Amino acid sequence: MDAEGNLAILRALERGENAVLRDYDSPEIEANGDHELRNWIVGAGAMGTRKLHTLWHRASWVSTGFRVFGVWN
Repeated sequence: MDAEGNLAILRALERGENAVLRDYDSPEIEANGDHELRNWIVGAGAMGTRKLHTLWHRASWVSTGFRVFGVWN
């Protein structure tokens, strides 16, 4: 798992740069959270340039590790 890469994606979503996920390919998805990142891609695509407001996040190097709870307004 790439915790630093996931945090960079989270920060981009917080800035409203949701298109950062548009060009991700399968190897990048698999290296950065796999199924969870696929959920982020769908949400980010639906939100356009709205900023994600992170309420809580935790990076862990155990299991799949990176957890985020946030909302787009």
